[in-house]
Amino acid sequence: MNSSPAEQEEEQGFEEVYPFQKPWSRQARQIAAIIWPSFLSAAFATMLFFAVVDPGLIGDSMTPSQRFSRMTGYGLGFFFFWLITMISSSTSILLIRSYNRRLVKPQNTGQPDEQGE
Repeated sequence: MNSSPAEQEEEQGFEEVYPFQKPWSRQARQIAAIIWPSFLSAAFATMLFFAVVDPGLIGDSMTPSQRFSRMTGYGLGFFFFWLITMISSSTSILLIRSYNRRLVKPQNTGQPDEQGE
């Protein structure tokens, strides 16, 4: 019976299903959790914004030395929205991490710590 890679991974373990692929580190997973959703959100926000606003009109309203093409306006708008949504995603990760640190309290093992207490 053919099972999906996810089912195989569940049964056998990650290393056996994907022998040449290393699992992602915690930091890599957090970066991916910031960049990918913010990219999708920025793409959606760009579509909504530029469905209403024409970047060519924005460029025409600027001084002649600062004019840019319609495509440049789309690009700048996308990267602006991506930056804003990346900041939002980063803040979410930061809040989740700080909340989890507060919940996990160090256990008293009965051994002296580094300071001898």
